[in-house]
Amino acid sequence: MHKRLQLDATLKALFGPTVHVYYQAPNNIELQYPACIYTFDGFNNQFADNTLYVQFERYSIKLIVATQVEPFVLSLMKNPKFTYVTSYPTGAAQFTYLFRTTI
Repeated sequence: MHKRLQLDATLKALFGPTVHVYYQAPNNIELQYPACIYTFDGFNNQFADNTLYVQFERYSIKLIVATQVEPFVLSLMKNPKFTYVTSYPTGAAQFTYLFRTTI
């Protein structure tokens, strides 16, 4: 299975049907909230003897929720696969959390 599809399945299993999961959501669609938007963010390369040893795909995950403390935000923070980066208010009663993961 492709790594992105594995990440998609992991996010959907973690959040369940309450959070809408999008991959690189285009600007012309109307998002349904709470929303999880993840995008490809590049590669993490590890070298050995000047040769590429292993390559991981890196993704940024933006979680947009109505309140600051949501159960699925806490479950994402507790998962060792995801690294918390920052959070900030994004308007009327919405908060955005930014996470990163490497798979």
